[in-house]
Amino acid sequence: MGYVHAVAHSLGGEYNVPHGLANAILLPFVLEAYGKTIHKKLLRLAIEAGLADRNTSPEEGAQIFIQAVKEMKQRFHIGDTVKEIREEDIPKLAHYADKAANPLYPVPVLMDASELEQFYRRLLVPASLPAEQKGKQL
Repeated sequence: MGYVHAVAHSLGGEYNVPHGLANAILLPFVLEAYGKTIHKKLLRLAIEAGLADRNTSPEEGAQIFIQAVKEMKQRFHIGDTVKEIREEDIPKLAHYADKAANPLYPVPVLMDASELEQFYRRLLVPASLPAEQKGKQL
């Protein structure tokens, strides 16, 4: 969870994005980026949530759990973008997140600021969206 919180903190500090909302937006992206290092832990969560059983492989259990998080976001109308993010701010935001996460948060995969930039870019509203849809993005 470390990078979820670190990136969320930077979004809140720079743009006043509510911390819980930023965490919800980011969670599946960061879980996917952690890859196989967290598959066993996500399988345990999937089992506890009643989404999988002990016969499920760690990889499948992780995929099931992440998909459930994505579906929950949809149910609560939580998007995948943050309309406030500006491309030119991304290196600064990633630097802040890097300093917040290392060594303050336990993380299963160490990333540096340049690797953290991927999360901010993923949150950018696509330039090809019509203006009326851009305003509807979270």
